[in-house]
Amino acid sequence: MAAVTYNGVRRSAAAHSLERLDSVTVMNYRNHTAGPDGLVAIATPVLVEAARIPGATVRIGIETSRFLQSPVWFAIGPPAAQVGGTLGQTWRLTYPGDGFSLRTFDDGLRIHLGTAVPDTVAGQPPPTALIDIAARFSPRRESADIDIAAALRAFDRSPEWRDARPAPIRDPETGIEYAGVTAVHVPLPTLTFATRAEVLDDEIRAAERAFRQFPAYRGLAVHDYDAFRDLPRGAWPTRRSEGR
Repeated sequence: MAAVTYNGVRRSAAAHSLERLDSVTVMNYRNHTAGPDGLVAIATPVLVEAARIPGATVRIGIETSRFLQSPVWFAIGPPAAQVGGTLGQTWRLTYPGDGFSLRTFDDGLRIHLGTAVPDTVAGQPPPTALIDIAARFSPRRESADIDIAAALRAFDRSPEWRDARPAPIRDPETGIEYAGVTAVHVPLPTLTFATRAEVLDDEIRAAERAFRQFPAYRGLAVHDYDAFRDLPRGAWPTRRSEGR
């Protein structure tokens, strides 16, 4: 868990949230309970932290939506050494009439910042917020300090991305072009129970057994209900969650 400084106190982001919120829900994007990257391993540090905070309550969210491939337009971001871990997280930025979810990609040298866009980028203006991000963090297209080829190779090596290509971001007001790339995000099948609906009941039972040992645990939360309802009927849990 990343450490952040808030009101002069440096602690994990989870600890700050648990102290200030009535309840915290951890979205746990995995479709298996066991293993080093399973539901239990990911959620346990937050539940351990919550046990130290009087009155803290935690729910663990599981994903049942079917993720679709989506093109993302990235501004070439700042060197990783300059930004720390904060930009490696997904942020929610809202602009008047133009809210979007910030996507990130670490190529080992820089943290690239982007947003999902329609299927065809050619001829389309970049989102207003992406222009602002590029103006703040990105080098200009002609800068000698960037290596677009290195970024493209990193995208090509990742199983979550395909079809990476250069895509400059032009500010229509100033005419300045910033370095950018587009790539298609291919969600990993391990992120959602939509790809393993047949084991959902067994995995929920196993997760419940593991989480009940923590006093702050208050049950599982399913995202989202419509997707869950559309799963094959045989995948539905045979009993309600026994969260506290």
